This record gives sequence, C-alpha cells and structure tokens, in this order.
Amino acid sequence: MPSVIPPLDGQGGWSSAPDGKGVSCVPSSLASLRDAYLEHQGFCVLRFWNNQINRNMDDVMDEILPIPDRRRLEIEQENV
Repeated sequence: MPSVIPPLDGQGGWSSAPDGKGVSCVPSSLASLRDAYLEHQGFCVLRFWNNQINRNMDDVMDEILPIPDRRRLEIEQENV
C-alpha cells in the first residue's frame, strides 16, 4: 500500500506560497532532493504550511486521507 509523508517543517523548506490545495508548490533544493528520493522509494510527499495545520486541520486531513486510495488506483492502472 502506498505510504504518505506529510512533513511538518513549516516554511523553511519552501520558497513559494501554497498552491490553493493545501500543498506547497516549489521546494528548496535540499527539500526537492529529499522529496525526489522519497518519491522514488514509493512515498507520496505532501507539504503544508504550519498555519494551515494550526488553523484548518480538517482541510489538511481532507488533502491527506484520499492519497493512499488514489495512489493505489494509479498503481493498479499502471499494472494493467
């Protein structure tokens, strides 16, 4: 089953504002390398600003919870 990694490291690893879906857009170079490695290992990395988590945890969870099912469907479709 695909795993999800939601790093909770605030603004430090990101150089742009969130994209409107709760997921930040452009990582710094170190975060980008780390994310690429984790994604290559089969993980899905999502990033959220601290204030998103502090002010609206329900929206953050709405973004996180469907990911495993979506990833499972993607993997199943790739294997068809």
